[in-house]
Amino acid sequence: MTNTQSFHSVIPWWVRRNSPWHGEFFNKMLLSADNAFEVRVQSLRELMLPRWQDGKFKLSLQQAKLVTQSYRQTAGQHPAIRRALAFQKIMEEISIGLLPGQIFLGNSSSGPNCVDFNPFFLPLSPDESDQPDGQMSNPLAGADTRYVFSPADQEEFTKEILPYWKGICRESFFFNELKTNEPEAWHFLRYGMGYRTSPLIGNGLAHTIQDKVTFLRKGILAIKQEIQIELDQLDASYPGSITDMDRRSQYRAMLIASDAIITYARRNAEYAEDLAARETDAGRKAELLEMARIAHKVPAYPADTWQEALQSFLFLRNATGIGEGADSHSAGRFDQFMLPFFQKSTNPEEAQFQLEMFYLKWNESRGFNLSASSSGGGNNDKINISGVDENGQDCTNELSYRLLEAYAHVHLIDPNHSVRLHRNTPDSFLKATLEVIRLGGGQPILLNDDAIIPALTGVCHVELNHARHYGDVGCQENITDPNMTGIDTNGRTNTGWINLPKPIELAFYDGVNPLNGIQVGPHTGDPRNFLTMNDFMDAVRQQVNHLVRMNAIVNNVYDLVFTQNYPCVVHNLLHPGTRKTGIDINAGGCHYDWTGCLAVGLANAGDCLSAIDTLLYQTQATTWDELLSALKADWVGYEHLRQMCIQAPKYGCDDPYADTWTRRYFNMVADAFESHSTPRGGRFVVGLISMANYIPLGKWLGATPDGRKNGERLADATSPSSFAPNFGPTATHRSNARAIDGLRTPNGVTFNQRFNATAVSSPRDLSKWADLVRSFMDDGGVEVQYTIVSSDELHQAQSNPAEYRDLIVRVGGYSAVFVELGKDVQDSIIARAEMAF
Repeated sequence: MTNTQSFHSVIPWWVRRNSPWHGEFFNKMLLSADNAFEVRVQSLRELMLPRWQDGKFKLSLQQAKLVTQSYRQTAGQHPAIRRALAFQKIMEEISIGLLPGQIFLGNSSSGPNCVDFNPFFLPLSPDESDQPDGQMSNPLAGADTRYVFSPADQEEFTKEILPYWKGICRESFFFNELKTNEPEAWHFLRYGMGYRTSPLIGNGLAHTIQDKVTFLRKGILAIKQEIQIELDQLDASYPGSITDMDRRSQYRAMLIASDAIITYARRNAEYAEDLAARETDAGRKAELLEMARIAHKVPAYPADTWQEALQSFLFLRNATGIGEGADSHSAGRFDQFMLPFFQKSTNPEEAQFQLEMFYLKWNESRGFNLSASSSGGGNNDKINISGVDENGQDCTNELSYRLLEAYAHVHLIDPNHSVRLHRNTPDSFLKATLEVIRLGGGQPILLNDDAIIPALTGVCHVELNHARHYGDVGCQENITDPNMTGIDTNGRTNTGWINLPKPIELAFYDGVNPLNGIQVGPHTGDPRNFLTMNDFMDAVRQQVNHLVRMNAIVNNVYDLVFTQNYPCVVHNLLHPGTRKTGIDINAGGCHYDWTGCLAVGLANAGDCLSAIDTLLYQTQATTWDELLSALKADWVGYEHLRQMCIQAPKYGCDDPYADTWTRRYFNMVADAFESHSTPRGGRFVVGLISMANYIPLGKWLGATPDGRKNGERLADATSPSSFAPNFGPTATHRSNARAIDGLRTPNGVTFNQRFNATAVSSPRDLSKWADLVRSFMDDGGVEVQYTIVSSDELHQAQSNPAEYRDLIVRVGGYSAVFVELGKDVQDSIIARAEMAF
């Protein structure tokens, strides 16, 4: 029984921010603001907020120290065994903590509000000039802008940890392999400014959906027996191949990892027992003892209750964060596979309280990240809600609504929610979702099953019943959910961000990057000699094909480096395909395999082509000589031409001409990606997602024919550029659906829109909004996400950040606390058009 002792009452966040807490859904919530359970949730939420006021977490070296100690002791052993033993050492020795009043145990770091990092994934290379971002030799240099860490830890890192990993971390192996065997790809990565490589952000293999439900139903001990059976069938004296010898080590590593997770759960149980022994409040003492009982049971044994299932899930999530990096590991179709556990609860209010405390637990720690591309983000772990079942029928259920309530009450950045919509989504559920989005925060995002499922079956060759059980991960990338079908995917869905306008720019200069004067692309000729737009597009196509080929090489080398040096032991344990085959996830152990890249600046690229065709070939209002001179001069002295370019047809205005150019260019990029394959047996696919990369990638571009100046940011994801006239939400939604072929974007789409709260405040406004969403989905739109906040409020938050610690906005494919974001990202969000009906 949950302790309902008195907790300090606080003003709920929605009252403090005067949020629109009204509507049919809010009238049907299980927990009211004065309910004792909800008072406790809000009290703990308030306790967690101060860590965000200066945007910093404590940086701990515990994991780095333990991993380094382990690796010093295991030199010469199989890479999978080394990683498993390092994981085991962490789980046996890492600190354990618990926030007052929390009912769930464990963290993916060395304690609440801490950030740990694994030195495997430090962005180090043998030669810092390898780094296209100019990353310094000490990767923690400048980290004090995001993290608080002691001078003693800085000294130990510099003298003890950094020297050991300098030549043997992932980036060292990667750059050595690339420079030695793929010098052309290294040259383009270093000098081309055509894409940013995701793995450089300092984390491990992310963007997965693991098979957690099998562990909840069976327990780790039963799964260990299954792994042991597979191992026993491999006779080292008579192996079928060299792969069988490697499989033996992979299975042994899984067994070590299994024991390590059980050990960590037991340590948490003992910690709770120790707290209970010192607790003077009888209610809290009983609660701590119940928490200890559960941690002694799960995840070693099957979960029988809702609280046991949630705790088991958290232990597995924590293991992944510690072992593989705490970033974008989706929970999948949580409302579907967790429903049987939820239905075992006899007290609906207590079950809702436990769910909301579970949500709070997700926000206690974050993954280590130094990249500007994810400014202000959390772990970005996804929960998928609603959608169709294996027969194509709607499967919205009671837990679907309760997840919406949990997010509305907790309203922090993790978990990241997506709602799957389709033609038969109940109106009541769609309107409930929009009422929650209206609170602000940019969640949930809205996905179109009727576009995403055909994309998975068509481009990725996923069987229909598997595709219907897709889940989206990270920002909005799509893979199968093994919790529903037992069929897993390694989609490598976040493998870098393509600078979409860059090939167009390279075609201006015969493949020379104008920002450094280095030849990085193929020679495609002087554009002054291009007599038709098709001639120019042929040159652009060659530059696109070259950029994409270089990107494919880079990502295939990453697969090789991971496989040879850093097998993903925890992923292998928690994925059914790898667990069955004994083949590492990076080597093709999952049922489905592909590599997904992301493209940024779609609007800018489409608008560039629209302007070139309009002004040079259709109206002949200018010449190549004049345009190239204007671009080289960054428009200085050519403002008249810049205004002509700005006035040219723009994507986002419901203009078929501009939208067609945007679609034509995207299809060219998709064609290029789909022509390449991975060493895991899959193909390359593409998505249109930016995170905050539209800012650094803009710095890698000179002036462009859409009217941009040198270094200015790009449009985020699939949003219109800042030069597009604001013709309202119907125009932007229609343009998006027309310009993007949703059947070719299995790796996802993000489409950011911003409304003023007054535009969606009344029941009539809500109905118009629901109609807009339905029409967008019917037109083939893939995804849309709404931030409900006015420009005035954003400006006020910039001026008075302490008063806006609850203001959460949508950045790219993730939500963030606005006042944690860098000024450039804040400004880009303010610059988004403010829509109204």
